[in-house]
Amino acid sequence: MLGILKKTMTPAELGYGILHVSDEILFMDSVRSLATRFDGYFGDPDLPSGFMNKFLERKDVSDTVRGLHHLLFTHCAIQAACTLFDEGMRKAITHGAMQSFTKPHDSYDMGRTYTTLESAYSGKHGFDRRVGPLTNSDAQFTWLPNPNVGVINAKYLIESFVIPNLKNSQTFIDDFKGYSATVFEAVVTVCLTIDYILTSFEIS
Repeated sequence: MLGILKKTMTPAELGYGILHVSDEILFMDSVRSLATRFDGYFGDPDLPSGFMNKFLERKDVSDTVRGLHHLLFTHCAIQAACTLFDEGMRKAITHGAMQSFTKPHDSYDMGRTYTTLESAYSGKHGFDRRVGPLTNSDAQFTWLPNPNVGVINAKYLIESFVIPNLKNSQTFIDDFKGYSATVFEAVVTVCLTIDYILTSFEIS
């Protein structure tokens, strides 16, 4: 035997592993997707040094609000990537990942978020009239059952987070292609992370 047997892990452990490997990238994408929707982002002298959080603070986006966006952004990315698996597996992986957050925001409801996204992925969720028509033909997946999950995630985030929490919500709608592109990239990150983990492990 040449070590071809893989170690096993539960779906919840895979979820934890996904978050452990990709959380830093997802966090930076989450912050960047917010910061780039504000005037003054481009050309700000602090940003090349990685101070996007400081920039958002100057735009009155508090740490609490940024934290909620990161939770929802991460949840969306993981659940969308896990549409590769059947529904039971997808739910266990997503919950395993999100339970790794020790102090989730009070407004974050893991079960409700999961259910709403499942409904949206299957075309059953009725989006806000301002959000429903939004599209991005460049943010499509060829390897997932629903190629449009990245766009759906972006629409969900605008509806559930941006509109209730940010004064410049119209900017996210006007620049939907820009926002949804970053949301799309987050799903790609999780897909690559899953592939990486499953080269050494199999799900039991």
